[in-house]
Amino acid sequence: MEIAKALAERMGIEGYDDKTDEEHLRDLATAAGIPDYEAFRKKGIYRLPLSEPYVAFKKEIDDPENHHFPTPSGKIEIYSGQIAKMGNPLIPPIPKYIEPWEGLNDPLAKEYPLQLITNHQKRRANAQFDNIPWLRELMPQAVVMNAGDAEARGIKDDDVVRVFNDRGEVRVPVRVTQRLMPGVAILPAGAWYDPDEKGIDRAGCANVLTKDEHSPGGSFPYNSALVQIQKA
Repeated sequence: MEIAKALAERMGIEGYDDKTDEEHLRDLATAAGIPDYEAFRKKGIYRLPLSEPYVAFKKEIDDPENHHFPTPSGKIEIYSGQIAKMGNPLIPPIPKYIEPWEGLNDPLAKEYPLQLITNHQKRRANAQFDNIPWLRELMPQAVVMNAGDAEARGIKDDDVVRVFNDRGEVRVPVRVTQRLMPGVAILPAGAWYDPDEKGIDRAGCANVLTKDEHSPGGSFPYNSALVQIQKA
C-alpha cells in the first residue's frame, strides 16, 4: 500500500488512499463482523457467536440424499477405486506411508548424508529480485547447517563450502547454527544459476542439486535431495 500510495502521488492521482492505518483496521474489523473494535483491540481476540456447535460436513450428515461428497459413491471413501484403477504402486488407493525419494533411509545417504531443504528467502520472491546487487549484499546466499555437522567436517561460520551430489555442485558461504537439526542443510531456492568454467555453480542455485522429476502426485520434490558438504 505504501508503494502504491507513493506511485499515485508521483502520478498526480489525488485521494488514492485517504485513510489512516487505524481507519483501515477498523474497516477490516467491521467487515469481519466484530462489533466493538476498541474492545477487540484491547483484548486481541474476538470469538464469533455461533447459533449451534460447528460440525464438519453437517449438510452431508443431515441430508445425505441431497448433499453428496464429490466421489463416485457420494460418500467419504477411505479406499479410492479411482486411484486403484491407475495401478500405480506409488499412489496407493488407501493412505499409507511411502518412503520419500532420497530420504535419510535411502542407501544413498551413506555417500550424501545431509537432507537438503530449499526454503524461501526473505529478500526474494522465488527467483525475482535475486539480481539486485544491494539485496545480495544485504543477505548473501548461503547454505545453513547444524553446528555439530559443521564441526565434524572442520567447517566454521562464513567458510566457503562445496554442496554437492551426483547431479552437481554449488559453492557458497555457510551459516552454522544450533537452530537446525542434525542431518539437515538449508539452501534457499531462487538463486540465479552462475556456473564457472568447470560448471560449478557459484550463485548457490538449489536446482543444481534437486531431482528434476515430478513426484507421483504431481509435485516437485524440492526437499527430497541428499547432499554432502565439505570445506572448499
